[in-house]
Amino acid sequence: MEQDHREGGVSYATQIPTGVPGLDRLLNGGLRRGALHVVLGGPGAGKSVLAHQVGAHLIRQGGRVLYLTALVETHQTLLSQARTFRFFDPAVVPNAFYYASLYPVLARDGLTGAREEIGRLVAHHDPTLVILDGVHALKITASSKLEYQRFMHEMEAQATVSGVTTLMLTHPEGSMSSDPTFTIADGILHLRADEVGMRTVRMMSVEKLRGVPHLGGWHTFAIRQEGMHIYPRLEALTLGMEAMAGGTETGDGSDPRVDFAIDGLGKMLGGGVPRGSATVVIGTPGSGKTLAGLAFLSAGVDAGEPGLFFGFHEGPESLCRKADGVGLSFRRGVESGVIRAYWRAPTEMLADEVAERLLAMVEEHGIRRVVIDAIEDIRHAVVPASREMPFLSALANLLRHRGVTTVMLLDLTRIAGINFDLPLPEFAAVMDNVLHLRFVEQKSELHRMVAVLKMRAGPHDHAMREFRISARGLQVGKPFDHRELVLTGLALPR
Repeated sequence: MEQDHREGGVSYATQIPTGVPGLDRLLNGGLRRGALHVVLGGPGAGKSVLAHQVGAHLIRQGGRVLYLTALVETHQTLLSQARTFRFFDPAVVPNAFYYASLYPVLARDGLTGAREEIGRLVAHHDPTLVILDGVHALKITASSKLEYQRFMHEMEAQATVSGVTTLMLTHPEGSMSSDPTFTIADGILHLRADEVGMRTVRMMSVEKLRGVPHLGGWHTFAIRQEGMHIYPRLEALTLGMEAMAGGTETGDGSDPRVDFAIDGLGKMLGGGVPRGSATVVIGTPGSGKTLAGLAFLSAGVDAGEPGLFFGFHEGPESLCRKADGVGLSFRRGVESGVIRAYWRAPTEMLADEVAERLLAMVEEHGIRRVVIDAIEDIRHAVVPASREMPFLSALANLLRHRGVTTVMLLDLTRIAGINFDLPLPEFAAVMDNVLHLRFVEQKSELHRMVAVLKMRAGPHDHAMREFRISARGLQVGKPFDHRELVLTGLALPR
């Protein structure tokens, strides 16, 4: 239930896991035992959900919770809200989860009376966790700033002496630097909701956790029937992995090669892409990007390498039919369990949630090959949009770190023209390999083309070759003539 962190010979305060998915990762273990924590957020931010979820987890570990409210909300209102979530068991009320209202004594005897009542209830119930809801209401009743500061010091002393972990829920108001609520607290969790287009995105920041190295900055979270789930910002999870940025661990061309089930492509790639590398396949619609991804996973079936198709456009059966049409063994891989095909609609997504799901599937199923279809869908889910490149780079590095060979598909919207613009050039720069598929017009006919624009490790074919798709399979053909215009989609007559 409790964790003791040591780093560089320094022993950090014992911590209590919260049971809230993602939160303990931000807190580097959990709440500090016997410490005072402030949960800050506006109405509807999720403060009481978080408090109830932490309390329910501690009760399952054998603890007791005392929920005190200085607001006019009744116990029945709080209970009815809590029981809508699956984590909460109403049967634990009132023995393990005890509700009490401070409002009557606060109205009668002010802040001094409320403090005495808190002490009496803590002594009587001997809780593991105290939740104090409506701290802003207590502040209003204080006769002076000094009285409120004394109240906060007494709350801190109670937590320290009794070893009771405390959560204080309050609204944001004024500056935190001069407010005793925040200066005295050992930890501050800040919740907020931002309007992004037509949707609301919830975020959390651990702005203070005294004595514990935690993940700072803002992180997205969601509230569903299962409760609150926090998705740590992906870039923050790559700390200490700087040596892997922009390449595989060896990067010297000596890595074993991983091939596609495409006749002739392996030869273009100098034997295949390096194992554990990240490849982006850039192509126009209909150029064969998805088939190339299916061919990559199909080659892993015979090699016995578990693969994952992580997509947002086509379900498993649609992918199987597409692979069947060109003779790939994708369906056999899915039916045998060697390949997992995951699909979700690309709407109302959180990029960090998508990445967490992807990485969890990689670890759960021992995945060695991953295809992501497509990068654009994940990009649109990154909040804020300025995080796009750091996020995608972090995703590639986390997959590399797990020894996964990754193929990411990226749409090129321009079918033909006199200019060739590389989409997301910053992203392509951090990829190990870049393949390009597109249509080429010759004598009023469209032909598919494949080119290797970049291979970080080892030599490769620099020719732009025809890419053939037929019922007999996928095949790389001869180089195009008059290559000077092929990348624009305009080729001169033979």
